[in-house]
Amino acid sequence: MSKGSIKDYFDWSASQIQQCSNRNINHLPTVDEFIIMRRCTVGAGMVEAMVEHSLNIDLPSYVFKDPVVISMSQAISDIISWSNDIYSFHKEQRGGDSPNLICVLQP
Repeated sequence: MSKGSIKDYFDWSASQIQQCSNRNINHLPTVDEFIIMRRCTVGAGMVEAMVEHSLNIDLPSYVFKDPVVISMSQAISDIISWSNDIYSFHKEQRGGDSPNLICVLQP
């Protein structure tokens, strides 16, 4: 397992704990806080690592430090998570769940 995938797993785990904590204290994060947390809760970094591993791609670690690659990875996470938030909004509202971009964006 690469260092990146281990970090992605720990980031995902920490974001799940943060999301649960926010629910427990009924805290709605700011938009900026939410976006950073949501990029981790969606788990796209782990999927990227699995794809790299399953295709037997061995990229050097400096590639993942490149600002363009970082921005692309963040965009992937945003597309996946924001799409999910839009499609699941009504279901989550019926269930009383609020960690959703739409909730955070509403005044």
